[in-house]
Amino acid sequence: MMNNPMPSPARRRLGGGGGFTLLEAIVAMAIAAIAVAALYRAVGQGAQNAVALDQRAQAALVARSALASALFAEDMPRDGRASQWLWHAEVVPEPVIFSGIGEQESTTMQAARVSISVRHTGADASALVWTAWKPLRAQP
Repeated sequence: MMNNPMPSPARRRLGGGGGFTLLEAIVAMAIAAIAVAALYRAVGQGAQNAVALDQRAQAALVARSALASALFAEDMPRDGRASQWLWHAEVVPEPVIFSGIGEQESTTMQAARVSISVRHTGADASALVWTAWKPLRAQP
């Protein structure tokens, strides 16, 4: 084996120590910056999702409260407000057919399909639309 008195440029380092070159340090910082940016974006998206979920839960409570405000469809208020939420009820009378298991005869009853749309006061689109059935007091 022959000793090479002239070290190659790749082996040459300032001070002869085992540290990183400037290029290696810049590449490592760039990778770390990309990782931190991705983490920051993921945390921000998670916070936005938590806020959106909380708003949908509040809208669902408003819709349930509006549906529970009247036993019969005729008594349903058509519009309402609950703190920062606005809701609108659409009541459509429709016949509902009831029949038991194995029964030949069925009973028709007039009921109403009630759709509650809930939106935030500053928004144009509905945050939630909830549909349920309510009985009509007066049968035609």
